[in-house]
Amino acid sequence: HKFGDRCGQNLLQCAAEEQSPIFLQWLDCVCQILRQFPSYFEFNELFLIKMAIHTYSGLFGTFLCNSEHERQTTHCASQTCSIWAFLNPKYNWSILNYLYEEKQEVIKPAWHVRSLELWDSLYENALLPSASTVLCPLA
Repeated sequence: HKFGDRCGQNLLQCAAEEQSPIFLQWLDCVCQILRQFPSYFEFNELFLIKMAIHTYSGLFGTFLCNSEHERQTTHCASQTCSIWAFLNPKYNWSILNYLYEEKQEVIKPAWHVRSLELWDSLYENALLPSASTVLCPLA
């Protein structure tokens, strides 16, 4: 995935027309399926939220370039951490889904609009500033 271009954080160059929230949309789709089948995934919603936030945080080299070659060329890999080290369930137990049960069946998610829910724990709570940081308009 062209994270650098799509997220607007490419260390080499980034054209505005290349920016697009494709990965965020994909994470939202995964969250919708996770909500419909809560025991089918080894990770929980917090894992997806952390992925979404750190896609744009600039803290992890995983999302700063378009390819592994670019990460090596810019020395990004040696100057930043990998998101996978941070989200390793061996050290970050908060992302584990304790409802998970291994299953072999194929899931068939409901895809109708009425079956979808706003991912409020991301869009309302994690990405928006808290009420205490919002400035009051001048009278």
